[in-house]
Parts: sequence; structure tokens; C-alpha cells
Amino acid sequence: MVQRHAWLKTSTLAWALAAVAAMVGGCDTPETATSLHPEGPPMLQQVVMKELAPDATGTLRSGLILAFGSHELVADTKEHATTNAAANDQTIRVVLDELLVGNALEEIACRTRQISDTEACVVPGGFSRVPEGTTPDDIADCASANDLLDERCSGSHATCLEGGIPCGVLDEDENGSVDNTRMIAGQVRIMCGGVEVPLNLEQSFWQPAGNQQVPAGLTAESSLGPALILRPLDDGRMPTNSDCVLVFAADVTDKHGNQICAPPGGDITANCTPGDLSAFTFKTEIMRMTSSSPDNAQTGVPRTPATIGSFWNAPIAPATLAGGFTVMEGTVARTDFTASLSTAGNALTLTSVNQFAASTLITVTFTSLTDTFGKPLSAPVSFSFTTAN
Repeated sequence: MVQRHAWLKTSTLAWALAAVAAMVGGCDTPETATSLHPEGPPMLQQVVMKELAPDATGTLRSGLILAFGSHELVADTKEHATTNAAANDQTIRVVLDELLVGNALEEIACRTRQISDTEACVVPGGFSRVPEGTTPDDIADCASANDLLDERCSGSHATCLEGGIPCGVLDEDENGSVDNTRMIAGQVRIMCGGVEVPLNLEQSFWQPAGNQQVPAGLTAESSLGPALILRPLDDGRMPTNSDCVLVFAADVTDKHGNQICAPPGGDITANCTPGDLSAFTFKTEIMRMTSSSPDNAQTGVPRTPATIGSFWNAPIAPATLAGGFTVMEGTVARTDFTASLSTAGNALTLTSVNQFAASTLITVTFTSLTDTFGKPLSAPVSFSFTTAN
């Protein structure tokens, strides 16, 4: 089977595969059996994400918090709205109080069917939505061998079609079920300061399993459900210094057609209007320099090579390098430094063919840099060092 979530634990992969079962017939499972709350609109109960917070030494550390809602097994210090959500390696777990219709959230992988020597059936994008009411038997019919597809994969519950022709469900292990799924683009969006954060559609998924009970060996932050797992592209990259909200497509609903809402503080006994998510917002960490070379206040720095390194918590937009920094040698501005970025974009190096002056304070200031989402520094960033004799 194709592992679309190779970065996930095995237990999480099992949850992801359970989402396929929910799409193809799990909507009629009695929700009360799992302590869910099908009455009223589906509600955000908790939102789990990574936050940057200082440790005892003042060093910023990343850790999971409930940025919305609460749970008896989570410390009060880890339950709060955040203005310092991690802009790197972020995964957001959106826990709901009832099941959603999985067909509006995930789509299944399709295969290429060779119809003739010159013609192939290919579903645009390689993935297809699953019609509501589709059963596992319907999926098995559309996973049939190519010569049986026209006969078996037909009707209102046929999937993986191109121009009405069945291309076939991707089923390389030939077990009659789906090999791979992904989140449908645009159905769940993270908007930060008016900028949409692109999701990794294959690492984002609907986990219909779980409830407010924490299984042995797991934590509340990693297991509460049912949940939407949202993983931004580029290893969980988010815009810096941005106010963020969640946005759901109109057809993301429970089985009664109710849209999601966010009750105050995640209190599902309170009322909220379907579609109203205004009770939940968060803000990401500012763009900041994480270290430099030479270190700030370092002395005896060699005069040559004249190289200055800086490392950042977000990739820098290359277009903002020109004019985005100053290098002062004592009271004299040096204009002979050029800037370059690492492949990842978060290591910025300034170099000059000329050496530093002897026994001189060098001050580097970054002014108009932005991250790759166009979000600027909240204030100029400076550091200094002193050269050797």
C-alpha cells in the first residue's frame, strides 16, 4: 500500500486509513457509541498546535499547547490562545465534537487506464472525490481490472471518472480498496494576515476516529478526535507575525448539513452559529534572527575573510536582500558587502572581498527583510562584534 503519511506514527496512519472507511459508508455509525455529540452544529472543541515559549534560561522552545479549548489531562499552563505559534514544523490538530462528512474533505487516488495503444484514461490531478452514499463494494467495483471497469464501475456511485469513462481506483496491492487519499484543496484553509497558507494535501487528513478519552500510552495533544490534521507545505511553514483563522468550504458539514462553528473557549455546551468560527484565532511568532556568526558581542574576530552569517526562523524573500541590511565599521558605512541565501533560504551570508578594519566595532543591522510570505520584520534586528588587531 502507498504510505501517504510516511512521516506519521503507525497509529496515526491507521486513523488516516479509517477516514477512507468513513467516506465510503461510515456516516451511519451511531455517534453516541463514541461519546460524540451529533446534536446541533459540529463544534471546534480543541485546537492543538506548536507554540514557542521561553524555558528557564530564556531560550525559546517549541511545544504543543491547546490554543483553543481545554482538557482535564492538559496542564492549565498549556491551555491558552497563542500569539507565538511556531512558524516552522507546524501541524494543527482541529478537534471536533462530532463526525463530519468525509466525502467533502478527502479524495482518493486514481490510476491510469490504458484504453488503446494511443489513448489513456487519466483523471485530472490523479485524485477523485467520492460521491456521498458510496459503499466499499462500489469502491471495489471501481478498483477492478481494466477489462472489467466499464461493466462494474458505473452509476451514481462510480468514482475516478474522466469524461464519464472509468479510469480505475489506484489499487496496486489488488485488495479492492483505496491505496491513497489526500485532503481536497480549498476545503479547509488557514488564512494568515490575508495570505492563504498552502497545505501539504497528502500530509493533511481527516481522522474520524477518537473522542475525548485518551488511549493508554498517548497524550491528549496527540490523540483527541475526531480531528482534522492540517500540515502546511514546506515542512509546516507558516507566515510570521500574522493573525490567523480557519476557513471551511460551505459543504464541509456534518451528516445533517450543519456547518462547523467555534463556541466560546471550546465549550460545546454553549451555543454558536453554524459557520461562525470567529471565537478561534491565533498569531504566529515574529520573524527573528536565531543566531549569528560571529556571535553578538564577540571580540577578536579575524579581519579576513570578511564574512558575516545570520540564521533566521523563516526563509527570507530574495527580493528583499537588496537594501535590506547595513554594515557599519565604526561610524563608516560599508557598501561592499553582497548578500546570499542558503538553499533553504533561512541562512543569510554577507561577504566582501575586502578585509575588516583592525580593532573595530562592526555593527550589522537588518531592516526591510521579509519572509517568503511577504511578512516583514517587526523591528530592525542588529548585532555587533569587534575585530582583532
